[in-house]
Amino acid sequence: MNQVKDPKTMVTPFAFSIAPSVLYTPLASPTKRGLAMLVDALLIAVLAEQAGGLFILLVGLTLLIERKSHQIGRVLKWFLYFSMLIMTIYVTSDNIIDYNRSASLDNETSSSVKKGEDTSEVLAMLPSILAISFCEEFSCKEQKLMVLVDKLNLASISMAEKREILTGVVTDLSLTADERLRLMAIVDEALGPVAVTPVNEPSVDATQDINDDNAIVDTADKLTSAGSQSTESGIGVKAIAEEERLDNSAPKYSLLEWAKGILNDLGLGFGWAAFYFTVFTAWFDGQTLGKKLLNIRVIQLDASTISLWDAFGRYGGYGAGFATGLLGFIQIYWDANRQAIQDKISATVVIDLSKPKQSPDDISTNVQVGES
Repeated sequence: MNQVKDPKTMVTPFAFSIAPSVLYTPLASPTKRGLAMLVDALLIAVLAEQAGGLFILLVGLTLLIERKSHQIGRVLKWFLYFSMLIMTIYVTSDNIIDYNRSASLDNETSSSVKKGEDTSEVLAMLPSILAISFCEEFSCKEQKLMVLVDKLNLASISMAEKREILTGVVTDLSLTADERLRLMAIVDEALGPVAVTPVNEPSVDATQDINDDNAIVDTADKLTSAGSQSTESGIGVKAIAEEERLDNSAPKYSLLEWAKGILNDLGLGFGWAAFYFTVFTAWFDGQTLGKKLLNIRVIQLDASTISLWDAFGRYGGYGAGFATGLLGFIQIYWDANRQAIQDKISATVVIDLSKPKQSPDDISTNVQVGES
């Protein structure tokens, strides 16, 4: 039976046709797809902040050379993937935690070994941090914060870094003054109150110290007047006031704002995310950096080549996934072909290249053995 173009005026089988070469191909697991998306989100955040025209130039040069020499172009593609990976690792490990660069040379040598371990531990906290920001009710935020505190207590990072992460999370949430104090009380209970060193003698910059102390008192008065009870939130008031004072002397990096920036880049805007997902899905064999690392690939159900327009339409599906409250992404757990909403829109599936393709005979044999 010869296939004809689907007229889109009646129900026909052509709209759901699957190429025989695609049948029985192993699908990528939700875990692999989630990890690949996390890697891509990190890279997009790096590109939006650090890269510029150089990345576009490298991509264009790679595609241009590949059209003239497929073999050289393939080598350049591997080089581009490797460069993106190194850039992502370097930038994220350098910015997630504000490392103390003013230490002695000996301390820098010993801490450089531990830096990669600390970074991986903080990255593991990212899902818990995002879960707090997604909560609408205060009770949910409170519960998720306790979960994050428990995870941080198991991490090997310093207490100062743990407090910086938790304080940044609480500060970036939309809360009332009383709710913020209650969350800070949880932080103080887990990590202990901030130790404020008393000043016995006035220093050379005595005027500045007096101004800073007045600022702390003013902050504490404002928070207390918001209706908080001193017995429950006294420690939280001191912690927040001390954080405001420390902000004047050292730059503070907000991990939650960084994570939210990733989600914003994955929206419907025409930014780095649009360029990245569209070009790499269409012209780099359906593999972004994350998919390349996890050895998975996007393919069309009809086995045709993904066009630039099809890839852009698939990227638009990410916006639809966020618009459905992430339900469009989660549906890969129950969909027959593990299609997320972006796959439904573009008639694609994500396959696992690390698993061998099965034949119909193998599947029927397994079914018979299971029934017997």
